[in-house]
Formats: sequence, structure tokens, C-alpha cells
Amino acid sequence: MRAKGRWLLAGACLGLAASAALVPNPAAQNRRRQREDPTPRAPEPLWLSPAGQIAFEPSLATDSTGGLWCVWVAWNAPQESVAGETTATGPGTGSLAGVWKAAGGELVRFEVPSSAPFPARPHLVHSPNKAWLVWEAGREGERQLFSTSLSAAAPAQSQSAPAIAVGAIENIPGSNQGPLAPKLVIRSDGTPSVVFQSERGGQYDIAIADRKQSGWESARPLFESEHDEWDPQPVLRSDGSLAVIYDRWPAASESKSETNTDPSFDVELALLEEEGALTRYTVAGGPQHQAHPSATVDARDRIWIAWEECERFGRGGPLRNDRALGLAVFEAGKVHAVDTEEWSPRRGRNDLPRIHAAPNGLFLSSRRTSREKPKVRGKSFWYTTWQTEIFSFDKQGGGSRATIAASHGHNDASESFASTQDATFVAFATDDRLNGFGAIREWGESIEGSWRIALERLPQSSGFPSFDPSFDPSFETDQGTPARPLTPDQDESESRTKLPDPTGATRESSSERRIFWGDLHRHTHLSRCSGSKDGTIADAYRYARGPGRLDFIAVTDHYQHMQPWSWWRSLRDTIRHYAPHKLVTFAAVERVRPMGGHYNDLYLDPHSIPFAPDIWRKPSATHAPQLPVISIPHMLGIGARTGFNWDDFHPDRHRVLELFQGYRGSYEGAGLPYEAVDRERDEVSLASGLERGLHFGLIASSDHASSNTSLAGLWADQATRESIFEALHARRSMAATARTKVDAMLGALKMGERGLAAASAPFELFIRGENDAARVATIDVLKNGEPWRSLPTTDDSPDALVELYVVSLRTGLTPRHDELVISARGGQIQSARLRRTDSGADVQLKDGRATLTRDDFTLLDLAIEVAWPGSEPGRLAFERGDKNTHVNVSEWQLGRSQEIQLPGDRSGNASAQLWRLGRTLDKTGGSFPFPDPARRPGDVYYARIAWTDGELAWTSPIRVDGEPKPLPK
Repeated sequence: MRAKGRWLLAGACLGLAASAALVPNPAAQNRRRQREDPTPRAPEPLWLSPAGQIAFEPSLATDSTGGLWCVWVAWNAPQESVAGETTATGPGTGSLAGVWKAAGGELVRFEVPSSAPFPARPHLVHSPNKAWLVWEAGREGERQLFSTSLSAAAPAQSQSAPAIAVGAIENIPGSNQGPLAPKLVIRSDGTPSVVFQSERGGQYDIAIADRKQSGWESARPLFESEHDEWDPQPVLRSDGSLAVIYDRWPAASESKSETNTDPSFDVELALLEEEGALTRYTVAGGPQHQAHPSATVDARDRIWIAWEECERFGRGGPLRNDRALGLAVFEAGKVHAVDTEEWSPRRGRNDLPRIHAAPNGLFLSSRRTSREKPKVRGKSFWYTTWQTEIFSFDKQGGGSRATIAASHGHNDASESFASTQDATFVAFATDDRLNGFGAIREWGESIEGSWRIALERLPQSSGFPSFDPSFDPSFETDQGTPARPLTPDQDESESRTKLPDPTGATRESSSERRIFWGDLHRHTHLSRCSGSKDGTIADAYRYARGPGRLDFIAVTDHYQHMQPWSWWRSLRDTIRHYAPHKLVTFAAVERVRPMGGHYNDLYLDPHSIPFAPDIWRKPSATHAPQLPVISIPHMLGIGARTGFNWDDFHPDRHRVLELFQGYRGSYEGAGLPYEAVDRERDEVSLASGLERGLHFGLIASSDHASSNTSLAGLWADQATRESIFEALHARRSMAATARTKVDAMLGALKMGERGLAAASAPFELFIRGENDAARVATIDVLKNGEPWRSLPTTDDSPDALVELYVVSLRTGLTPRHDELVISARGGQIQSARLRRTDSGADVQLKDGRATLTRDDFTLLDLAIEVAWPGSEPGRLAFERGDKNTHVNVSEWQLGRSQEIQLPGDRSGNASAQLWRLGRTLDKTGGSFPFPDPARRPGDVYYARIAWTDGELAWTSPIRVDGEPKPLPK
């Protein structure tokens, strides 16, 4: 079934003066000429927040008289010294501000007093006689929900406007366990209820609290499950039943059980009847990512549910690639899918939808990358802006879409709708960034402007999308699984079981510490270099707790791309999402120093870090000495202008180096496995740093568009910020492409340490793969940066030679829908498998030929095992269409990689790296000692371990300063 619809030209403007939307403004036109920006200015919306105030996260409501209420978070700048440098007063503060506008009246401003810092996500609803407001606030470990009431008092004779009465500030009991995303509804008896996301027992649950006449009752779980439930959206029906729509990440995914081999975020509905009965339904599920739901109830008590969906989320590529809009309606106990194809593109950018039922029709909004690209020379995708599109419907169910002209900004989806009997309004935050692009000259400038809250009146929507009641979605369609109530033994009647430990078994060496996995280099839409792919701050934390299965994470947006208020929001969200023993979040920033390299700075305490570009531009040795910070150099060899310089190495700050990025590759050295595609300088290889006597640990991180392929492994006591920070400072770290457990010891010295060791003590590795199927291919131990010992050893008289090779394609080197055929001339390919099985690519092996295909941007590493009949390998052939390339691998050194040119296509030649591993150990792991009778003081050892599927791990170096003195007899 497809809805019959009408298209409205994309880019048409909504608003209070829509008919004049494309009329040029002479003053603005003159300013554009000065800035070389030809984009026409849209008419000004109604600004709710005052000029000069930084405002975001609005919540809009209407009262029974047709008046409008809006509350938002306001950022207050820190004080500055006379010299103009930011003082150590912190990043600024947040507060709540708002307006009330009577029908036909002026704006009446008010503030909500609160002593709790870092407010977030206010939500406002209106009961018959007053407005109710709820929000998150507090410091880390002390965050809870607060509530108050708002009412407009009649003006005194001496007053020209009514006064806004703000009620007492109340905290909601039981809401102090990591509360997130509170939403209010007013029950049929006038009782306010708040539904929110709460961190309990190592996972997110949905909690609910009611306010009686005596005050708020203690919050309680809505139901119990074994999953993470996110972002609940409550709606109330006329019969008094409460429906809560949310998305969930299945806990079974952490163990990848047979019943859930392809986990994803799914959308569900929990229906709570007035008598207390609870039924849950799956709205959208299956292998696709379906998340960020929004819900509304129409006059016929139908529940409309919108969400975003995509093929993959956090699986080898970007966090925010193409999105589609999912839409369903719940009626008479069943969920019906709505076909959105005619009025919403199936793929494109339908990000973070919001849905609202007006008295006569439905409204939908979504964020989309702007079609109005800046026509300024030298501008690129680094100048991304998003706009809000509004979908409305006619009486026949046809859909139209239009764009809110003033809604430019980053991808935060701040829209909030409210309706009277005569009109529907939308409030949103915008920084109007499109009209500032022309004034930007350097990559190191921020494109973010000052944020304000705007209001637009929308044209009427006169209908609702049509749907076929007999059309049930299934796993085979884009819409998800069939709607079904969950069985009673799946809800709160079943006691919760303990979540599996994603880190696996304990360490195989003598230490009692465990290994924890994380990503210490992720960007969001606040960094210009993220383009439109890396996602939002919320995406980063969803990824970490969902498909990333991370124990710790740092969002490291570029300081020069942020403004003070976005730094404050980044710190606030670090605090909001910190969940000890489940997810450790670090306050962090990426620094880029011209001629000085790239660094990610991680702070131990996120509460009082000032926005300090004057400090962040300084060398690490003088950077913020009063703050506990670890500065991690990365992109070690990309050229003299921005590459790392060993002369800048500071042992107190640079405790670890970022060796590998899934997006770019390894900076270990030229010709080594997965060599970075942008490496230019051999003098920044690890060997050169080790030769200088410098000591550091190693990690891997994502940077851009390489989710779940670059990991930092840390041996720590527990998953708390203090413990993870201490492990990083002690260099008990490893760099890895998968959760392969590797440790190293040399006598009493542990991985990452330096000190005295007996000459008889071997360098010893303890290795275990990610799972029982993981097989060790090769082990290379490097001494003083040079190859020293390797396993397996060479067999001089093989009956037949079987070797392993990895073909690596990175950073979009092949177009979409590409096909590459690999064969062995003079031999036969025995096995072929992708390093990332969830990357969207596929490989098929038939008659000794491996055919590689993909349907999206992804990073590809293909491991092939080839049997050669003699003692020497032959040639590998690479075919694309009617073109082919041959490579004689017998001339290549074992353990090394080289760039090869693949057959060209319409876009020209594409290159890849071919890594020759040779014979394999084919072991699941174990202990591997490497004695060294020639050891001398100053020797340093580290290891590179490869698995048969192409996964890699590097241990942090161990440096020997001498031999310990013998104990007295």
C-alpha cells in the first residue's frame, strides 16, 4: 500500500511570513556581498529568547486560553580577567528561562530559579489551570529530576503585563540514579506524571513518578527487563491509559547468542491500563537500526509513532549515514505500518523525527542536511548545516513537505510543537549558520553561531497519513517486525538476570586486573571535520552502550570548532551519561597546534574545565598544569605542518600514543600492516621514538567513520573514571582492532612499565582471542623498534604452501555497488572472510575465486588463505569488470604490506594495501615466552599479534633499565 500524496517543492519556506520568504532583504543582501555569500535571507521568525542570550532545548506548550508557554536552557558565560584570558571559573553555567505569550499579547519573560548546576532537557505541559515543568540537573553522582509549576497572574493596576508565578522547586524522590530525558503528561484527574530513563543495576530502565496533592511520590520502574531502554515518550489516551514509546538495545547482543545474532535498536510500546495491567508491543524491529521515536495521540485515540531507521549503526562505518523515516499507528491493540515512500524519500536524511497531532491533522518534522550548500570558493562538506523539514497531510492522506527557512544549525532536533484550536506552532533552536559561511576563511574557525529560540506558525494540516490496516510489516520489509504483544514472562513478572560481562574471562597472567575496552577519539557534529556522518553527542553514547559494547569513551571535538557554550554542553553531557561500572565518560577535546601536531586531551574531573583556547594552543608541557590531564598524540606522520614532532614529547602528559585509527590505518611504520593512508614521514615511526629513549603506551581509537574497528584496551581494577584514568596514566594499555585479550610481562615488569629485570626473564605474551573461533595467525616481537622474533618459524621443506593475505581498502577507495574478484594464478583460494562481518560488505567464495561486494561507504579488510602447490607463492589476480591486475607475491617480504593499484573504473584507479602474513600458527592463544640472552639496559620490547581474520593487536612497550640486584641470603 502506498499513500497518495502531493509534493510541495523542497525548500519552500514556512513561517509567520511565508509568502515573503524569498523576498530579498536589502541590508542582508549588502552584508552577503561583503561576505561573498549569495544565499538569500529568509524573513525573521518570532524570536522567543532575547538577543545576546545563548539558548537551546526549548519545550513549547499552549494553555486553554490560546496562550503559548516556552521554557529552554540558557547558557551564562564565565567571568573573564582584565587581560582577556578565561579565568579558572569553569565553562560557564546553565539556567532555565522562558516566556509566556497570551493570544494577541506581548512576550512576558521569566526565569526558573535553581541552584542545581548543568540543567538539561526541560519538558513543559499545561493542565487546565497551570503549567508544569520538569528537568534534569545536578553534578555528577548527584543528578536528579526537579519540578515546578508556572502560572500567569492577573496584572496589578500599576503593571502593564501579567506576572509569571513560579512555584516551589521540588525534587522528585527516587530520580537520582542517572536520570535522563524526562517527559510529563497530565492524567485525566489532573495528576502530573513524569516518565524518564534511569540508570539502575547497570542498565537503563524506564521509571515513572506521580505527583499527588502532598507532593511527588517516589519514582518506580515502569517494568523490568534485561535491556537498555532509551528516550521514553509518554502519551495519554482519553480512557486514561498511558502509552510509553521507547527504543531498546537488547542485552543478548553482548553475548551474541544464537537467538539474537544481529542485534539492533528496536522501537517498542508499553501500554499501561488504569487498572495497572501492562502490555508491550514491538513497533519496529529486526536487523535495522530503529531509534529516536516520537509519539502523539490524535482525537480518535490513535497513537502515531515516528522513528528513524538505517541499515547499520556503529558497525564499521559512520554513526549517522543515510536515514529513512519510519511511521506507524497503534489502533485497537494493533500496530499498522504507514508507507511513507511517496511523500518522504526512503533514503536521504530523515534524521531525528518529531511528530505532533493537531486537532485536524498530523505534523512530522525531521532534520536534513541543507540543500542550500554555500556557494563560496573553497567551501566543502566541512561547512555542513542541517534544516528542519515539516511534513503535513491533506484529507486524502497525501503528504507534503516544506523547510523551515530559519532552522539552520547542527543536528540536535530541538523542535517542540503545540496547538490551539486554530493554529499549530513549532519552537526550535537555531544558530542561523548558513548565513555565516561566507565570512569563514580558515579551517580552524568555528561555523557555530549564537543560538536562539525561534517560533513559527505552521500552515494547517488537514488530515492524517493513509494506511492499510491489513498491511503488517515483517523482517523482510523496511518497516520492521510484525507488531506483537510480549508474553507475560517477558515483563516485570520475571526477575531480572545479571547481564553478561562483555570483557570475558579474567586475565591469564598473574594480575587480578581485568581488561576494559574503549574509544578515546570520537567526533560529533560539533567538529567541522565530521561532516554529516559522525553523528551527535547522543549518537556517541548510544553507540558506546549499544553496538560498541564499550566500557569507556571520550568525545573529542575540536576546540577551535566549538564555542564556549558548546563546550559547556559537551561537559554537561559527559556528566549526564557517566555510569560507573557500565560506561565511563571522559571530558575531552582535540587540540591541533600548527607545526605541533594533533592531541586528544582527557580530563579526570569534568566539572570545572574552562573553555580555554589560549591554553589549548600552547605546547603540552605548559598546558593546564593545575588540571589532571592526559594528552594523547595521534596522526603521527602526516606531514611537517600538522604531524607530531618527537621534540614535543612530554613524559608527564603523553602517557600513551594513538597508534591506529580504523579510518586511516596504522602509524607504526612504513610498509607495516594497515599502514596509514596519509603517512608522509618515516621519522615519526615508533622505532624513531623508541631510539630516543622515550617511553609511552599504545592505544587505538576511531576518529571518524570507523565505529567498532579501533579500540583501546586497558588493564584496570574497575570501570570507574578514576581507575580507567589511572590505568591510562600507568600505560597498561594495548591497541587493537577487536576485543582480543593480550598482555605482556618481562620478569616483574608489566605491559607499559619500565624498570629493572633479570637477564634470565623472558619477554612473555599472554594471548586469547575475542571468541573460541579466533585463531592466532602470526606473532611479531620487536626489540628496539626492529623485528626480533616471529612465529611461526620458516619451514624449509613444505609439501604444500598455504599462506594468508589481507587485502585492505580504506577511506572510500571503491565506489558503491562495487565488485572485486580475487583469484590465485597457480594456486587456489581456500577461505575468504571479512575482518568486519557487520560492515555491509559481502564476500563469496566459489571455485577458488573470492568475489567482494559492498553497498555503502565502508572500510574493507579481506583475509584470504591461498594454497600454492610448490614451495613458493605465485600471483594474485584482481579483476573489476573486464580489467585486471596481477601481483607476484613471492617477491614480497613476509609480514609487510605494499600498496597495489586495482583495476580502474569510471572514477579512475583505486588502490589497496596487500599484506603478506605467510603461514599461520592456527592457535586459539596461550602463553608465548621469548628469552633474550643478549639483553642490555635500555632494550625495549613490544609485540604485534595478528589473527587469521586480519584483526591486529599491539602491546605497549616494556623498557628494561637494568638488572635487579640479587636479594640478600
